[in-house]
Amino acid sequence: MDSTWLMQYAEGMGHEIYRIKLSEKMENKTFGEISGLVYKQNKTIVFAIEIKTNGKTIIRLNPSDFMVNNINDNQIYVYTICPDEKTADEIETLEMSKEEINKYYNAKAIAEKSANEEEEEGYEEENQGQSEDKRNNDQNMNFSLMDLSMNDEGFDELFQQ
Repeated sequence: MDSTWLMQYAEGMGHEIYRIKLSEKMENKTFGEISGLVYKQNKTIVFAIEIKTNGKTIIRLNPSDFMVNNINDNQIYVYTICPDEKTADEIETLEMSKEEINKYYNAKAIAEKSANEEEEEGYEEENQGQSEDKRNNDQNMNFSLMDLSMNDEGFDELFQQ
């Protein structure tokens, strides 16, 4: 019996799907060219593209003749099948020099730090208003299990307060 298919199947089981930002160096290439280039360089299959434009997110499977432009403005991502996240992440910096890669990751780290700080500030403001509400709710919910009747009306009344 031919077990080639079984070995290929087992190898494929170790692969996962990743959503990865597309390298800026892929500007003015078709999706088909990008897919071929990515596969040639790191054996990753690129099978779909995601574009955010005009407030909409569009995902297309294998639009081979689609010309990729404005990668940053349109927040273009690709969907890949590969063995691990490290391999998938290489697509973000495909065809970049070491200097460009360092610049890219530094800018990305600064943007992530800024986003995290904004998120924390919003969380703190939100929680300041909720702390008094929480104290009031905690007082209202201070009951023992013996106070609950075991019929549906008792539970409904409790959670309607």
